[in-house]
Amino acid sequence: MIIERYKPFEFSTIIKSVPREFLIHSEYRLFSTELLLSSYKQSLSESTENKDIIIAAYEKEELCGYTQINYSSFDSTIFGFEMYTIQCFVVYDNIKNNYDKIIQKLIDNVLDFAKERKIRHLSLSLNSNNALSPKILTRLIQNKFYFINTLFTFSLVKDQFSELDLNKYGSDDITVSKSRIEDTEQIMKIAQESFKLSRFHLDENLDNNKCDLLYLTSAKNSIQEGFADVVYVAKQNDKVLGYYSAKKRENKILNCDFGIPIAAAVSKSARKMGVFSMLNDFILKWYSSKADISEVGTYINNIPVHKTWTKNRLNIVRGSYQLAKYNS
Repeated sequence: MIIERYKPFEFSTIIKSVPREFLIHSEYRLFSTELLLSSYKQSLSESTENKDIIIAAYEKEELCGYTQINYSSFDSTIFGFEMYTIQCFVVYDNIKNNYDKIIQKLIDNVLDFAKERKIRHLSLSLNSNNALSPKILTRLIQNKFYFINTLFTFSLVKDQFSELDLNKYGSDDITVSKSRIEDTEQIMKIAQESFKLSRFHLDENLDNNKCDLLYLTSAKNSIQEGFADVVYVAKQNDKVLGYYSAKKRENKILNCDFGIPIAAAVSKSARKMGVFSMLNDFILKWYSSKADISEVGTYINNIPVHKTWTKNRLNIVRGSYQLAKYNS
């Protein structure tokens, strides 16, 4: 088996096909496999991060698997060491009897690359809708990756908005509105004390104080640097009780605008007051006015949020097994 390395933009000119289940947004049947592939190749061609790499495996000159490893600039800056994300882990079905061999060969080369680049932390998510994900997950764990949690993603398609169960939450003394610059400090404080179920906080190899710093910095950037397209805040007598941020991403090839969640959190002192449900109603309405397809996600053990989205009649679109590897 031969291994080749490419820059993403180089690989975009080489790759001819990808099994549908490995393509982003493959769950949405309104997109053909050809369109999804074109969209993926476009994203590869537009890659500008010099540290990103594609590792591809060939058997008798036929592509049988590849993985894409992206540099995580923001995370690396916060934690003070090299952090990368395995963006995808693709195995083709043209050599059915060699799945394990292909997976192991790719993992070996990912680990070699990590050693060369002195990468301290690798992370990845595997789509639970993919039949090969359990096999890949098992092999990764055998190679000292560790399981973190399972993320559930719920979906809202614009045409379904009228069917959602909204507007049943409210309070006479709690208001929801778009954030202002003067709300930044309060929002940062909420971000700092929240997200204990996040993949960063659940990773025992990451400093919890730096995890807090990551989320408060992200919250600040969402408001002051325009990272988010919208940030809603719930307030009671000018005190911020919670916030919810999101952005819109245009995909010209798919002719679709996607609503992307960034973060949502409620102050510890305001839990069980319906604050998240109120913010959630506003963000879903924003999605419906700005995007064709929107997604929201939370961990499998975050039951209160699951209940809210189930009551809203959102549909689960995928689960994601999250793993990481720490190299000391």
